[in-house]
Amino acid sequence: MSNKNIQQEPDELQNVEQALSKTEQFIENNRKNLVIGLCVVAVVAAAIVWFFNGYVAPKNVEAGDKMAAAVRYFERDSFALALNGDENGAGFLEVAEQYGSTAAGNIANHYAGICYLRLGDLENAEKYLAQYDAVDELAGEVVNAQNLGLRGDIAVEK
Repeated sequence: MSNKNIQQEPDELQNVEQALSKTEQFIENNRKNLVIGLCVVAVVAAAIVWFFNGYVAPKNVEAGDKMAAAVRYFERDSFALALNGDENGAGFLEVAEQYGSTAAGNIANHYAGICYLRLGDLENAEKYLAQYDAVDELAGEVVNAQNLGLRGDIAVEK
């Protein structure tokens, strides 16, 4: 039995050596393409990081700042002012249009839908509530449920 194990080990070592030599040969033959591929992956990764940290994050803060006055009007049940804004700040419609790709722009769609619903405009309420993209965060789950509930209320009203 031990002779069998001794004979199998050299065969296994030869297989491993052949696999390594094939891999080395592949790397040598395709070195330029591999380096170019790695560079492309690095550039794409850097672009993604820059997009989210250098572009989206500041835009999200900017949108939140612009939306502050609209939120205050919303809390006071001044839905028309919350929608359209005034000289004190942008309304939810402007924030949703200009910053739609940010989290603040996304929540502005939800708020705009609620404002339209409170003003009795079911068509626009449905439109803006549908433009809200559900989020996975814990706080977002409450808004997601509220959004679906409001959309259901609109369907019942129609």
